[in-house]
Amino acid sequence: MLALIGAGFVLAAWMISQEIIRRWGRNENTPHIEEINVARYLGNMNTKEVHNLDNEKSGCEIAKIKPEHKRSFDSLPAAKNAGYDNCAHCIGSSAR
Repeated sequence: MLALIGAGFVLAAWMISQEIIRRWGRNENTPHIEEINVARYLGNMNTKEVHNLDNEKSGCEIAKIKPEHKRSFDSLPAAKNAGYDNCAHCIGSSAR
């Protein structure tokens, strides 16, 4: 029984790491498992645009955002309070 529970944790950690790689890409800045932030919203500090990672569209071009320009948000109001505008593709109602 304990072996099954341990295997479940390993599988969950692997699945989380794959989601990070899918969202952020793999490079020297890819976070380690203990640094994982599963925030739903990603802000581009260069363009001040926020994306909904649960509704990502091809027009978002999230993969092109440089790691140093990425900022995570737990909520859309938090991003709005920080001065970010909605992505027209994944959130809509952009002010741009």
